[in-house]
Amino acid sequence: MEQIGRYYNSILNVCAGLLGKMGGRPWILNNRLSADFYVGLDVGGEKKARVACYTFFDEFGNCVGEDWRPQRAEEIDPPELKRTIVNAIRSHREHIDSLVIHRDGEFTGKELQGIQLVQSELVEDGTMPKGSRIVCVNVKKAVPYRLYEIQKEQKNGCRVGSCIILDDHSGILATSGAPLLKQGTAQPMLIELVPPFDKADIKMMMKDLYYLSFMHWGSILLKMKLPATLRYADALTHGSISLF
Repeated sequence: MEQIGRYYNSILNVCAGLLGKMGGRPWILNNRLSADFYVGLDVGGEKKARVACYTFFDEFGNCVGEDWRPQRAEEIDPPELKRTIVNAIRSHREHIDSLVIHRDGEFTGKELQGIQLVQSELVEDGTMPKGSRIVCVNVKKAVPYRLYEIQKEQKNGCRVGSCIILDDHSGILATSGAPLLKQGTAQPMLIELVPPFDKADIKMMMKDLYYLSFMHWGSILLKMKLPATLRYADALTHGSISLF
């Protein structure tokens, strides 16, 4: 029994990983997310070997694909960004009404130009209706903010899922915390809606990010800090994860 207890967590995690490799899902989201299609975007690697990584998710948080492209710089060339995202959407959906794009860090001016090209192309070919919604979200994980709960003059670390709305375009979200975090204080993320693709409820966008942070099946007992859209994209830039 002692041996079983010692390896219990490892056995659970290995079983979850094997189930994922076979195409199974230990859990799924009970309700759909707020948009029809999600894209995770990250750029990483060394100066001479940069890569742009994209992951694609449906409205129930299922990963439907990924792509990566060599990069010469940190920001992505607009026509390349347009081509990659448009091809992915056409491959998986005939029609969408809404699209949300998560960027690890911050969108650049050129990347926003690329999103404008995505919108024009999808509206022109009828994949998205005119006046449809595209939302761009900066997800900044290296920020100095901390969230606390104060009860009877006692300050404790925040609970998982805690958030603060800063204004109509930004908020702080803790996807980890008590009771999952046993030691230390959760390091939250700064979430920002990016003009001109900012026509969304910041609280709803943070809710989507929180739900997506549960959508990795490598561990039963622990969860990710990043949403799956960016956890996978970040891992792909370092070559450290298999999505299927």
